[in-house]
Amino acid sequence: MRRVFLPLVVAAVWVGLSGCTSVQVTPARLREAKVPQPEIENAMVRWRQAVELANAFLESPWRRTLPAGKFVLEDGGMVFRSEAGEWPAGVRVTAIGELCARMGFIAQERSDGFVVGWAPPRRDAAVDNTLFRHLNGKPASSRSIASLILHETTHGVFREGAVGLWPAVRYYGEAAFTWRYRTLTGERRAYATSEEFEAFIEYRRKDSTTQAEMLRQFEAHLAAGPTKGCRHGPFSSPPPPRRN
Repeated sequence: MRRVFLPLVVAAVWVGLSGCTSVQVTPARLREAKVPQPEIENAMVRWRQAVELANAFLESPWRRTLPAGKFVLEDGGMVFRSEAGEWPAGVRVTAIGELCARMGFIAQERSDGFVVGWAPPRRDAAVDNTLFRHLNGKPASSRSIASLILHETTHGVFREGAVGLWPAVRYYGEAAFTWRYRTLTGERRAYATSEEFEAFIEYRRKDSTTQAEMLRQFEAHLAAGPTKGCRHGPFSSPPPPRRN
């Protein structure tokens, strides 16, 4: 989950809403969206660019938390493939995703990827959702989409956060007792990936001297060990993907 603290009410409705009707966000479904064709093409371009950007990050020295691998975007959706296994990175518009959007969130992790909510102008859920649009309705950049994909996939790979009933109970239980979000135990690896990705973006814009200094500072940050806000890898063995 991203951006701000989500109250415990989500945990209370998690079981009741998680099985509700949902809209799969896939390239195949996107092509059928009832919006002007140029908007469909623009969303698809940004999604492909986001996957390319995420994969460039995964091949860079800034990736330390997720295992080495790549995202594959096919008609049926996204997957994250690595030597350690294959994890689904599907996107769905669901009641939980809509609740998150109404409370100021972008997405929430799930065991099969992540869920999102509607975004203005709310014509067709396949394109007017918080993967492709900000909460104010403005189109999300490929960078924003890539950051979201990487963050939520980290939750799924390490099975941290709301990726199942009992993980969700632990996650929101900790939130209830500590009344915090950004530094929850289940967010630290996901935010480590977010930090790595943002550093990767800035690194690409700098000259070689600045790049060398950025990497030096990053290594010093890693050597200092986990903090309240991040827990970077590498990790020797993430949990194997679940078999459905």
